[in-house]
Amino acid sequence: MNDQSNSGEVPSLGRVPVTLVTSFLGVGKTTLVNHLLCERGGRRVVVIENEFGSLGIDSECVGSDAEVVMALNEGCLCCSLQDDLFKMFEELAGQIHRFDQVVIEASGLANPATVMRAFERPEIRSGFRHDVSYSMGSGTLLT
Repeated sequence: MNDQSNSGEVPSLGRVPVTLVTSFLGVGKTTLVNHLLCERGGRRVVVIENEFGSLGIDSECVGSDAEVVMALNEGCLCCSLQDDLFKMFEELAGQIHRFDQVVIEASGLANPATVMRAFERPEIRSGFRHDVSYSMGSGTLLT
């Protein structure tokens, strides 16, 4: 049975899963990332932290359970830092044997659909696959 569909999609087997965590500022993205790291079950996880400001506060808060924490500061992954995200995935592709999962914590301003466009690039899609996105909301703001 062929694992590749007629759409030209790359088979997901062998590609590193990527989890996107996104929401508004202060809703608990970093808390969720730390929970994912605590429950990683032996997987070697790379965390990409995106902060809109110049100070990388969240990357300092991510637990020591991450294999590597990479920071993209002073901008947003969906616009001004998108090329930097592409370069980061290219760098990770050269070390793909060293980890089992990537978790991206986007800034509170990032458009998740635009961030996921990285997987339209063949050089990224060949080694990585979008696994799941978590978008969080504040219960007090929803009532």
